[in-house]
Amino acid sequence: MTSSATESAKLRDKILNLLTDEETARVSTREDGRAMHGEFIDLEDLGRGVQNGGFAGTVGRALPKDAVSTTTWNNIVALLKA
Repeated sequence: MTSSATESAKLRDKILNLLTDEETARVSTREDGRAMHGEFIDLEDLGRGVQNGGFAGTVGRALPKDAVSTTTWNNIVALLKA
């Protein structure tokens, strides 16, 4: 694993650790392959930051804003900007 990939994996883990059990459950139930709309982050392309629009990628890749609390989302955004 390259240094960049390692850093990305660490950031992804930090983001996922911010989620409460309830938020994790909501994200998991969204992983049914449906296209989503609105703000989200692509957990496999964190360098793009917060994205807006449609996402119909691989199940489990996207973390939609509407699946987490405002506080959690703001903490995620802060991590992405750090």
